[in-house]
Amino acid sequence: MLHDMGNRRRALSSLLGCLLLAVSPGCSTKNGDAHATALVQNPEGVGAVVEGQTVVLDAAPAVAQSFTISVPTSVAPFSPALVASTAVTLGPDTSVCGSVVSMGTCLLGYSAAPASQVSGNVWSNSPAVLSPLASIGGTLYARQATVAPGAMVGGTNTTPQFSPPATVTWNVTYPAGSGQNVWLAPTQTELLAPGLYGSVTTSVGSNLQLTAGTYYLSNLVVAPASTVTLDESTGPVIVYVTGALSLEANFVANGGSPSDFFIGYLGNLPIVLGAPGAPFAGAIVAPAASITFNAAPTPYQGYFAATNILLNPGAQVRYAEPLGLATAAASTVGLTACAQLLANTPPTAGNGTSGSGACQSSGQSSLPLTAQQQEAAYQAQVARYCSMPGVSQCIATLAGRAQADYSAAAFQMLNQTIPPGQYVSLSRDRSAKFYAAYKNPTQANALCTEPDSDGDWVPDPIDQCPNTPDLTPTDANGCPVASLTSPSASDIQALAGAYTVFINPLCNATPPPEIAGAAMYQTANPGDGLFIVAQRVTNQPAGCSVWYFFEFQEFSLNGTAIGTPFQVAYMDQEEVSPVAGINGLPSTLPPAAVIQFHASPNDPGTRGQLGSVPLSPTTIVRVRVRAINGAGQRGAWSEWKFPSEADCRALGITCAVR
Repeated sequence: MLHDMGNRRRALSSLLGCLLLAVSPGCSTKNGDAHATALVQNPEGVGAVVEGQTVVLDAAPAVAQSFTISVPTSVAPFSPALVASTAVTLGPDTSVCGSVVSMGTCLLGYSAAPASQVSGNVWSNSPAVLSPLASIGGTLYARQATVAPGAMVGGTNTTPQFSPPATVTWNVTYPAGSGQNVWLAPTQTELLAPGLYGSVTTSVGSNLQLTAGTYYLSNLVVAPASTVTLDESTGPVIVYVTGALSLEANFVANGGSPSDFFIGYLGNLPIVLGAPGAPFAGAIVAPAASITFNAAPTPYQGYFAATNILLNPGAQVRYAEPLGLATAAASTVGLTACAQLLANTPPTAGNGTSGSGACQSSGQSSLPLTAQQQEAAYQAQVARYCSMPGVSQCIATLAGRAQADYSAAAFQMLNQTIPPGQYVSLSRDRSAKFYAAYKNPTQANALCTEPDSDGDWVPDPIDQCPNTPDLTPTDANGCPVASLTSPSASDIQALAGAYTVFINPLCNATPPPEIAGAAMYQTANPGDGLFIVAQRVTNQPAGCSVWYFFEFQEFSLNGTAIGTPFQVAYMDQEEVSPVAGINGLPSTLPPAAVIQFHASPNDPGTRGQLGSVPLSPTTIVRVRVRAINGAGQRGAWSEWKFPSEADCRALGITCAVR
């Protein structure tokens, strides 16, 4: 698919109601619990050394808890800068680069003081109040709003839909046992591996180093003038906290970006941001706590979801994609939903808005990305944050680039602008070069750092055949290679004659099709041809067409290949059930989990070739399958299978002669 990163929009989910709020003027406030009392009694902070002893306020480890984020149905899950389950309050001279959502039903849902600014849209499920000189660059969605003279709004919608909300929910389970407490003395540097800890506390001048992975903490108190270094070279840093949370340190990301850092807070103590040094950058989700932003030298960057959100005078917030949050949710929502979350997340840079405050440009500019580059960038995100956790950014980039090549070639093949053989050859070429780079860091680094002007996966310094046409399979020297045997042009044309929509808009922003295996069987009469069965693709939206590409190879009993591999393509709408209506055979319905096709010896092209293949004691035939959707998204090949009853049973069917 050619993915438009500027239009990745869809719906998300909701936090809670009028609960545990500390700053909303319209809801009751539940006072702090024993944690808050203990913090007052210990002003030096949780885990501080007092008279030679470590003071620890350990919250009970979570057994299994869940996070839920809610937004209006038409809002993309991770697209707003601020999401509150109760209320959002902007103080004087504050600004938000991005959109704001307030889902609560209290006295006020959104309150903007004089000279406060929001560049995007504002959604308020309760009355919204804009003071003089307050401004909203986008649309104000609120059933009831008070807009003072001098306030500016780009547009209004008095019939917004908040219910039912769109929700994203994921689970977190703390490892069993009790974690070790960690306290860093002044000037001390400590590297923590991902895992379970008790209280983690820093002192002035210390440096806490965290690597990619997930941390489960009781308390996290990082002091002013200390540093937290995030090594995100192989993925996001994810931190869960159940007790006290204080984020006054200077956070430094290496090998990643603010988008890769995520804190999930399971406690209910108010979170106050505003260190004297660099302001916090990352994503914070706190379903039972409030977040307050104090003024800082530069804007806060990230994504913030809580019960209540308050910007004190002078505070600025700039939206950044919560990519680490997508990784945290992926373990529960799965690859498909994770990819969808990324597809519906707008790019960070300015949110496509202009204006003052937190949205002021840095003055840097860049050329717009081509559709192919946009697709490669999106697929690289899917690899890094959803499907290939722990790989380097270089490998994720190459995975995205390979997927974009597969998609572009599929588009052109289905549109008859390149022959099927070129598509097959290109797929094998890109797969081979990607896995070679995956296994060889030196080769990967060359592909990621050196120019490749013709995009053939051979860096310019060693490319002996420069300027090869786009999507051309080449050898290791960059010179074109001959196409392999593949589905015939007549097969593809037959599909085109029956189904005219190949670039299916219903497949937009979808992940690659998933598939697990294939099998085939023959009736008692070889003249009936072959039946081919695959696990049905189920991770595509309704109406999104799917093509199943089967590859076959014949062997003699001594292992000698007979002929060359060939492919047969079927569209999902061509499935046969029951057994193709062949006279004398029972009408056996395959289970819904599989999809079945029929190849007759009388079919044209490679379908007829397949239908004529004998499944005999003297011939061995192996098969594998991959799927491509109507946006050109290519799934992975299944493993090779030989026709056997075991293969059929693995798919939940019986393939004995029927």
